Parts: sequence; C-alpha cells; structure tokens
Amino acid sequence: MVKKLLAFLFSPKGRFSRRSFGISAVTSAVVFGLYLWYIAKHLDTPPGIMLVCGCVILGIFFIGKVKRFHDFGYSGWTAMWILVPPVYFYFLYLLACRHSDAGENEYGPPEGAPAPKKKKADTPPAAE
Repeated sequence: MVKKLLAFLFSPKGRFSRRSFGISAVTSAVVFGLYLWYIAKHLDTPPGIMLVCGCVILGIFFIGKVKRFHDFGYSGWTAMWILVPPVYFYFLYLLACRHSDAGENEYGPPEGAPAPKKKKADTPPAAE
C-alpha cells in the first residue's frame, strides 16, 4: 500500500488519467498548505529542512504533470513549460480537460487498463 502511494506520488513512469491528475494536484496543494502553515508557526526551522520539504513538494507537483503529459503522448519534459507564467494557465487547462489517448502509447497502457498478458516462454514438448 505504501509502495503504491509512493509510486503514485514520486514515480514519473506511467500515465495519469484526469482523475489521478486531480488527486495529485489536490495532494500537492494540501501538502504545500501544510508546509506554509508549519513555516508560519515555526520560523526558527533550519533552512536545510525547509529546502528538503520544498523539493519534495516540488517533486509531487512536477511528477503529476509529467504523468499527465505522458497520458496523451507528450514527453515529460513538456512539463517544464509550466514554469513560464503566461503559458501556465494554457497547460493547466490542457492537463485538466483533455481526454486521455485511447489505447497504449509509448508511456504504457491507459491508467486502469488491464495489464498486458505475459507470453508463455516457448518450451519444447515433453519427451516421451
């Protein structure tokens, strides 16, 4: 269970549906809000801890976008455009509203699709 949650939040492999993207976005917002609340309450927190926490939140933020771009066949590097303020809202709209690619693409099957069946290894017939 924990391994699946960590892969969901931190692994750039695979694809995100709109639903999973929404969950990731809400998770990022909640974690960021808790982070800001903690900093406001504890201004004497060492800068190193704040930097590590900020990087974790940034990681959750970007991984969600990378997986969503994978969902319609774009490279994860496309998520870097989100750092450009005038383009941010266009890409946010695209990520939130565009339908997933039907079927498998180079980043894997759609989320929730059954896993591909493994082929049985060719074995010679048993000798009699």
